[in-house]
Amino acid sequence: MRTVPEKILNKEETQFFITQIKMLIKKLREHHQKIPSSLVGTLGEFQVYKNILDKDSQAQLLSGQSGADIKLTNCKRIEVKTATFNKNYKLWGFGKIRPNKFDYLICVALDEELEPEFIIFTKDEAIKLPTEEEATKGITTRFKQSEIGIRTFHRFKPEHGIHQKSETLLKINSEIDRYRDWGKINRIGP
Repeated sequence: MRTVPEKILNKEETQFFITQIKMLIKKLREHHQKIPSSLVGTLGEFQVYKNILDKDSQAQLLSGQSGADIKLTNCKRIEVKTATFNKNYKLWGFGKIRPNKFDYLICVALDEELEPEFIIFTKDEAIKLPTEEEATKGITTRFKQSEIGIRTFHRFKPEHGIHQKSETLLKINSEIDRYRDWGKINRIGP
């Protein structure tokens, strides 16, 4: 049985964990070790949580213990997806996005120094993301709310957009500033 954390972390504690996780990842890199994806994911969750604490000091970091990574005091759920830059595909890839399990999706694109770029989607925006097949073939289909499938998001640098086939992903990436707005997570209180 999954349990909800009894203690809510403050910003200083959260920053401590961020610093420690970054140091561990950098040490693993120095020794040419594989970086566990769960470690990268945890870093992203803590980075998002630190920002959420500015709006909601009682938010809970659940790390997927209850189907979402962060729960706000108004019971809204935030899913966090984190990726490092994939040099082969020249993008940050965020997969296994299940819009029926959250109210907000925050994708964390980590640069080489593990500094985050936050890309924020409402549930309605996430529903419009393509499936992996749609993203790679450039086709688009839409599901009814009850038929939401697993979605994907690719963040790429402008110079690599020529390799993308999905019009949806090209449009989002060309309007990326629209998806950096923390104001989307607006009604924090009950």
